[in-house]
Amino acid sequence: MRCDEPQRPMRRDPRAERNLRRCRTNEAESSTEACSRRRDPRLERDRRRQRPSIQLSSSGIQALLSDPASLSPLRSRHTARRGDPGSTLSPSLATRPSQPEILRIEAPSCWILVVPDAPSGALTSHDRDAIAAARLLADNKNGGVIALAPAAAADYGAIGIDRLVQLPDVHTEPAFRLATLEAILAEYAPAHIILPDTPLGGGHLGRLIATRQSLAIAPGVIRISGGELVRLADGGRIEQTLPAAPVILVAPESADPKPSARREARVLPIPALSEVDETIEDCGLLPVDPYSVPLQEADFIISAGNGVSDWESFSELAKVLNAAVAGTRAVCDANYLPRHRQVGASGTLVNPRCYLSFGISGAPQHLQGIARCERVIAVNTDLHADMIKRADLAIIADAQTVMPSLLALLRKQR
Repeated sequence: MRCDEPQRPMRRDPRAERNLRRCRTNEAESSTEACSRRRDPRLERDRRRQRPSIQLSSSGIQALLSDPASLSPLRSRHTARRGDPGSTLSPSLATRPSQPEILRIEAPSCWILVVPDAPSGALTSHDRDAIAAARLLADNKNGGVIALAPAAAADYGAIGIDRLVQLPDVHTEPAFRLATLEAILAEYAPAHIILPDTPLGGGHLGRLIATRQSLAIAPGVIRISGGELVRLADGGRIEQTLPAAPVILVAPESADPKPSARREARVLPIPALSEVDETIEDCGLLPVDPYSVPLQEADFIISAGNGVSDWESFSELAKVLNAAVAGTRAVCDANYLPRHRQVGASGTLVNPRCYLSFGISGAPQHLQGIARCERVIAVNTDLHADMIKRADLAIIADAQTVMPSLLALLRKQR
């Protein structure tokens, strides 16, 4: 810088000035007590919330238990805010959820008897539809619901059952089940008997009891509206409305299970049975040709796609599993399976309890055909296939490897 050039003023440093003010403030606070410190709202709030602590001796605790009203001056603000001035519970006890109230029916206007299938010891979705239909019909008549079912199949009180007649075994002989049902009819005189309309379970038992007792029957009921029943007629093209019959066979999804008050589910003894016809014996299902079972009636379907090349193992697996055979459109176009075995939007819409697929990628048309399947098991090498996303259980492997291994395992167990 030149000597004759005028000097420029020094530039302000805001940080230096702020630090200087802080130093002066700290010196003033340390030298005098007249300066008050900064007010902290949080400390004041915590100070206001403080409550005096109380220490009780053993004698004081005994006195407190004998006279709970002595604790009233020490109630927590939470309890007082809940509008219970006399409560002496602590906040943790006051907010503890109470047990659900059980709705008990002692003298209903009528009884509705429901007989679920429970084929494997547990209620199926179709069984729950039948129970929901029975609950709906009982509520319309101010009645109660009696279930004839295995005790361990479900929590009956939570699904609307007032009384339960326990079957001794899930594999009860048809003659014993029929005799028990007739004994319940004679003992409790239910206004209606509701069963799932299944070919080998409730459908057969309902038609049998209606024939033996000369009762009117309403099969294939798809909806219950008030005291009327709606069923499909004329090949499913029209809806027919008819009054509630003594025996009602409900179709799947005929009633939506709705949450309601918990019921008592009181266990009733099995009424005295008349002589049981022991000449009738349940020998299980007869072996059938997997290619002859209609897909609409199949309870277990094994299906093949383009990923299947070992058709011998596929057919043998279907026989061992006693499952109906199906396939995709591409398989039927290639003449590996007949056209009536095609599942999909342009084929057959199926609703089995289990759908086992091998080598199916999952085209939208095929997924439409299996939309109502209860359980889907998919075997495919593509982790990102749409069929894998739809499946309840997925196996990422080659179908030609899984099928022989599964066959060997089934033969070993049998």
